[in-house]
Amino acid sequence: MGQTVLLVQPDGVPSGIATDQPPEPAARTQLAAKVPPVRDVIPARLILTTAARTNQRLGHENLGFLSESHGIMPAVLPLLSLPAGYEAWDQTAADLPELYRTLRVRAALEAMPVLSAAEKDLPDRYLLRASCLMSMLAHSYFRAEAQAPARPMPEGIQRPWEEISRRLNRPAPHLSYIDLIMYNWRLVDPDREDPMRVNNLRLLVPTVDNKEERTFYLTQVEILAQSTRIINALVQAQKPPPATTSPP
Repeated sequence: MGQTVLLVQPDGVPSGIATDQPPEPAARTQLAAKVPPVRDVIPARLILTTAARTNQRLGHENLGFLSESHGIMPAVLPLLSLPAGYEAWDQTAADLPELYRTLRVRAALEAMPVLSAAEKDLPDRYLLRASCLMSMLAHSYFRAEAQAPARPMPEGIQRPWEEISRRLNRPAPHLSYIDLIMYNWRLVDPDREDPMRVNNLRLLVPTVDNKEERTFYLTQVEILAQSTRIINALVQAQKPPPATTSPP
């Protein structure tokens, strides 16, 4: 039995899939002509293209951020709201700074309703925002006051947080770097030239929402965004040298 292989162009861009059945002799030459020599395949280009096409096919970036245009940051702007029925999550997250100032974080989170995070209720494209919200709310429940909470994590956070983590293939609910930094931002002016700069960014889910918090977190967002050129440099670095001809 033959083997399924990914056909790639010389620059590493996938061009098709070979079936797992051996081709007829007449077609074998044509198939071989489509597959460039191994030395001509750019691994970094292949990985970038495969990741981008996979995310585009799925309609979300839950498997990870990786593209030639945005590097290791989201290629699609973080969502600013969840679908209808999840207003309680969006509003509680928006209220966090005021709840911190009035020492009402734990009371508000304990009063949150238990909403479903199952596939039939919360589409995949909303998972990253939902994870960011639940993780920041859970972190706030423990950190909002000097003393550890006397009660366990409220069910309105714990149950959907566990389901969201499962759907994102995470080993357990936790505040990840994706939740805290990589997906926790929004643009002030999307049309601004070179928009991914601290002074054009705001936190998607701030806690105290002061200058120190914004600068500390969003500086990391800017650094990650500016590192996109490094990803592109890796592709260029893996390009094979031009073929040379030996002197007669």
